[in-house]
Amino acid sequence: MRRTLLIVATALATAVMLVPAAAQASGARHRTAATADRNRDRIPDRWERRYRLSLRVKQTRRDQDHDGLNNLGEFRSKTNPRDDDSDNDGVEDGDERSHGLNASDDDSDGDGVEDGDENAGKVLTFTGGRLTIQLTNGDTVSGLVNGDTEIECEHAKSTATASSRDDDGDENEGDEDHSGPGDGDRGDDEDGNNEGDENDEDDEVACSQADLVLNAIVHEAELKATSAGAVFEEVELVK
Repeated sequence: MRRTLLIVATALATAVMLVPAAAQASGARHRTAATADRNRDRIPDRWERRYRLSLRVKQTRRDQDHDGLNNLGEFRSKTNPRDDDSDNDGVEDGDERSHGLNASDDDSDGDGVEDGDENAGKVLTFTGGRLTIQLTNGDTVSGLVNGDTEIECEHAKSTATASSRDDDGDENEGDEDHSGPGDGDRGDDEDGNNEGDENDEDDEVACSQADLVLNAIVHEAELKATSAGAVFEEVELVK
């Protein structure tokens, strides 16, 4: 009888020891699944499957939606590599990132107005003192910029500072993307964060005509008619 009790006690002790080991193994498998990166492009397989990207070809520098933001940038920005305007605010992801806006948030500065609505457009040309702005609807406006034109820059309030630069590295990519309809993880969409700032005036700094460069985002502009033609009274840029 004593021998039987001893055997039972030994079996129970062994089972207790095995439970933590099994839990650790389960946790290790979970971590491996979340961080697996079989093509070694620093983008997890789970994310690539969700957006039907190839797991055999490096995706780091690829840009399937042609928005100017490569897939590594899309991953870090929590945006959709298959949608050129992930937050549907009228501004392409690449343009938002290049000007410090949050491409996963349609209202980067939290002022209640979507980024696309509060940005007049972007600089198309600035030559010989004449500025042409391409509006978000595709139209253009043009006028002279002279010494009386007030040029200001407003700092974009982006919450994506952790992903402010793309590190492309030096990986070699395959010649073709063999991706097809994938097995797609349908994970939860990740939301950007809003950060409001009531002191907007504190973020405005004086700029100069040197800042009127190609594709600079124009927040707003005031144009007036004069005897010499249309002249910009004020141009406010987002930097």
